[in-house]
Amino acid sequence: MVPFYQSLSKLIPEFSWASGKPGLPAPYPALALACLLLANCTPLPETLPQTPATTPEVAQPADTGEETDLKEEGEPPAKPEPAVVSHGLEEEETIVIVDDDSAGEWEADLPSTREKSERQILLAKTQLALGNPAEAVETLLKLDSGVTGKAQLETRKTLLQILESLDSLHRSLLLEDITDPHLAGWLALLEALAAEVQPEAELQDWRRAYPNHPASAALIQSYVVSRPQARRQIALLLPLASPDGRAAQAFYDGFAEAHNRDSSYPKPELALYDIGADPSLASLYYRAAEADGADFIVGPLGRKTVGSLLSIGKLETDTLLLSDIPPGKVSDNLYGISLSPENEARQVADKAYATEYRNATVLRSEGEWGERVASAFIAHWENLGGRILKNSSFPKDVSNHAKVVRKFLGIDKSIIRHRLIEAQTGLNLKFSPRRNEDLDFIFLAATTTQARLIVPQLRFFQAHGVPLYATSYVYAGNPDPAMDADLDGLVFGEMRWILDGVALYKQQKAVNAAREAAEAKAMAEAEAEAEAEAEAKAEAESGAGSPNDSENPPPDPDIPGESPDNDATLPDSSVESAQSDNFGVDLERPYARTPLDRLYALGVQSYQIIPRLQVLRQNSWMKLSGKAMTIRVDPNGNAVHLPVWARFESGLAEPLPAASGRSNFLNSGNPEKRP
Repeated sequence: MVPFYQSLSKLIPEFSWASGKPGLPAPYPALALACLLLANCTPLPETLPQTPATTPEVAQPADTGEETDLKEEGEPPAKPEPAVVSHGLEEEETIVIVDDDSAGEWEADLPSTREKSERQILLAKTQLALGNPAEAVETLLKLDSGVTGKAQLETRKTLLQILESLDSLHRSLLLEDITDPHLAGWLALLEALAAEVQPEAELQDWRRAYPNHPASAALIQSYVVSRPQARRQIALLLPLASPDGRAAQAFYDGFAEAHNRDSSYPKPELALYDIGADPSLASLYYRAAEADGADFIVGPLGRKTVGSLLSIGKLETDTLLLSDIPPGKVSDNLYGISLSPENEARQVADKAYATEYRNATVLRSEGEWGERVASAFIAHWENLGGRILKNSSFPKDVSNHAKVVRKFLGIDKSIIRHRLIEAQTGLNLKFSPRRNEDLDFIFLAATTTQARLIVPQLRFFQAHGVPLYATSYVYAGNPDPAMDADLDGLVFGEMRWILDGVALYKQQKAVNAAREAAEAKAMAEAEAEAEAEAEAKAEAESGAGSPNDSENPPPDPDIPGESPDNDATLPDSSVESAQSDNFGVDLERPYARTPLDRLYALGVQSYQIIPRLQVLRQNSWMKLSGKAMTIRVDPNGNAVHLPVWARFESGLAEPLPAASGRSNFLNSGNPEKRP
């Protein structure tokens, strides 16, 4: 279970409701009247979905790949999985909180419970808007005693929000007007949450003072996380006029799209600064953004530019670097986010180690990139306790890697031993080269083009039974079964955004296949009808002189399919699919099926995570599941992308099950050897 007490900081209240009493904002009678009318109207009946038998699927942390142990007979039942609670964020956002209190479902009588809860919560907000905070609080306290599960969680969160919107005078008046035994505890909890110094100690004191209070750990955590930190102006420092300009533009487009879809009020203004190709100018643009009123800065992009900016000393404004935070530069207001291959290499090490592999071999591309990726993997792997049996490189500009692969797998040694034995015995021995058998898996540090060349050669030289892992750089992000068929069995970590593109591709391919089948069927039927008509006409001509012959009546136009003019079964050829030649394209994803789609997704996710960076950093066990990916923020301020693990099957990247044990990933011909 997640520890009950976490370091929580004072955040800006999520909202305030109008009231005519002193200490509260001015009233909004129109809003109040509308809410009151809605609250007192009988809603139309709804048909709610049935409660699923299992917890609804939400974004999960990185797949560990651990094997599932079978339970023996007589073992006590396993402890149920902790509930995963979503906390009222935007539709595409979810804060994942592990909660052993399991307060996650509406009760069995779904319609009545949910409708009652929603009506009473709306009524309480209306009462507050009309200037009656005591009535609003009393409504929620009464509702709380009659509901459970998700309805109760929402009720209590609303109660905290309303209490927080009141000033100290109105809070004290509530204690005189309401006799509920838990009200004093709710008010004391708000004071503990508002503590600027040692909030954890304040919460401990609060729990000792109110040991039987109904506020749970999940409620407190979700309430704090649901209060985003508002920003007035966000400045973006991006090198649009540089060799990295296309990547910078893709990031900005995703960021701006997320801003356009943001329904919060007030939402921040965006200011874009093109910092060009000179890294030394980054600090000048940074100071200009501060002078222009930015209270949050995103960028710059690129290692050299980030290094140049950080060389000026501590940054005063909250900043999200589009890079990992360099060692020694960690500060309270500095955050980092990136798609660095080094991070992915470390996650591969975690994945393989959790799958109980211990002996790794590394095959890397020659050059600075391959060295960095391999070094990150090796350092993390050895820190976990694993062993590196071999670390070899291959030329990045060569298409035939047979010699390198033979040496890497130990095939050359096997051939040499065979020749020595033949020379010593004088016999002509039958021989099949054998590779090294002591390696558990291969980590491949390669790009898409390199992987497509070297994986088939690994398979040819008897490595078809060896698990093969890589970073997302082996995948172009574009579903292409013909080009990626040779990668079958390769496992890599990818963002959910890209794998959703694969699902779109498969869906559109099925639609096109159905359309083609319908067109073929319609054409065959049309040809059959034409042949039948021709035969009928020939018979009619052969029977000339019998104009009133009733043996061959004309087709009945009222019977579908009988009349040649009836095209009811033909597809509408005037409506062409915009995706017929471009499978998997989402019209809301302008960079779909290109490598820049990842940068666009990173822009979307960066905007979504900004209001919650501080809370997620203070509670690094929490995860934000956005539209593009799932992220957690480590204590240093780095926003870490938690991948979805996938494997190539029939040339397509298919997500792996939540748990997968040891298997021969490269043996695509034998399904029994796959996870």
